[in-house]
Amino acid sequence: MAVALTIAACASNGADSGDTNVTKPIEQVVAARTPELMRIPGVQGVGQALCDDVPCIRVYIVNDSVRSRLPAQLDGYTVSAVVTGPITTTRD
Repeated sequence: MAVALTIAACASNGADSGDTNVTKPIEQVVAARTPELMRIPGVQGVGQALCDDVPCIRVYIVNDSVRSRLPAQLDGYTVSAVVTGPITTTRD
């Protein structure tokens, strides 16, 4: 199950933000690229955020070792990772 989260403000993972090669709205890129990102072991969720006031793709990861398996950019948007630890669901 993909966890989609939206965050209002954040710091980038060191990749350049605001690439001029952006040709699609970030919502389309996140929707199209989430399945491939979720197949990377240790990725817990994918969403969109602002990194240095520029839209970016936020990837939530279980630990820092996953960061090296993520692309720096997708479709012109910076990919920014946040370590969340394991994310689980609860049932009533």
